[in-house]
Parts: sequence; C-alpha cells; structure tokens
Amino acid sequence: MKTQMRLWRLELAAALVLIGTSCVPEFKNPLPPPADGKADETILGVWETAPDEKNERQQISIFANKSGGIDVVCIADIDSEEGLSVSVFKGHTTRIGEDRFLSLMPRKPEKREPLDEPEKRTYIIAPYETSAESLVVKVFSLSVFRGMIERGELDGEIRDGKFLDSVVVTASSEELAAAITRKGVPALIEEDTALKYRKLHQR
Repeated sequence: MKTQMRLWRLELAAALVLIGTSCVPEFKNPLPPPADGKADETILGVWETAPDEKNERQQISIFANKSGGIDVVCIADIDSEEGLSVSVFKGHTTRIGEDRFLSLMPRKPEKREPLDEPEKRTYIIAPYETSAESLVVKVFSLSVFRGMIERGELDGEIRDGKFLDSVVVTASSEELAAAITRKGVPALIEEDTALKYRKLHQR
C-alpha cells in the first residue's frame, strides 16, 4: 500500500507540475475554494506541452464540474516508445490576491472517489498563470516549505527517505493561504521549473 501511494504521488507531480528529478511538497488541506464557487474559466480546455528532449509530449484536459470544482485528465508520455500513461485528478482553482492556484488530488479514473483513505489523502498545490493561448504551471519548492515547517512557521511533517524526502504540510487551508500571502509566490517556488502548455483548439 505504501509503495502504491508513493507511486501515485510521484505520478501526480510528474503529470502536472514536476520537471526532472525535483520533488514537491504535499498538503493535507487544499487552499480555500473560490469565493464565488466557480472554477476559473481561463484554465478550462485542452492544453499540451511542446515535445521534450525525447520528443514526448504531455496533454491535460481540464473540465468544470457542477460542484464548482474541476476534473483534470493528464495524458503523459505521448509519442513514447513505452506508450501513454493516464491520470485523473479532482480539485479546484482559487485566487489569493492576484495569484491563482490549483489544488488537486488523484482519484480513480472510473469513479469520483479519491485513491486513498481520508487520513492518507494529500493534495498537490501549484500556482499558475494563463493567457489566451498559454498555461504556465509553477512548482512550489520542497526546501522552502521544509524550512517553514522546521522554523515553526507552518505545521507539517518531514520524513527523510532513502531517495526522496517527503514534506507534508498539515496546516489548515486558512493558515496556508495566510502564509502564501505573507511570503509571496516568488519566494515559494522553484526557479526555472515551470511547465508550459499551449492551448489546443478543436479542428
């Protein structure tokens, strides 16, 4: 079970906000949902990365649901010799000041159920920016959030692993939003690790 959970968490990061061998902090609670109860319409639709050094692409489809949240289907390893990998997530968009964020949790592809039991569920939270033709998803820094936990600025757990450390922020949604407001997004993200998508239009 632990191995399966780790693979899903890594898959979430790899599918959407992870580049190279970096790791991202996990969050026990999402950021607060949007005040108007609606998903950010600018992020809806189908987005695709440019081919990487292996000539492989990623594609994400983002849908608004009736609860005001979003459902996300990620297709990774397009054009890979090993074939596609597909992941499905549920969550919501939200805004803190002028900054916008995704709060996402992996779920079972065939149902609306999360993968893990309630006590084991975590979110990946990522700042993002959109324009008419582009989506840029940024990566929160593992080391920055680790430092905030070690200094007592945020509640959380740090687990040293053999290959990858795990940082889980357990602060409430409101406490996390306050910390982001206090620090500012530029101080919390990894430099030069943003994942850039272009909008796909139906033909």
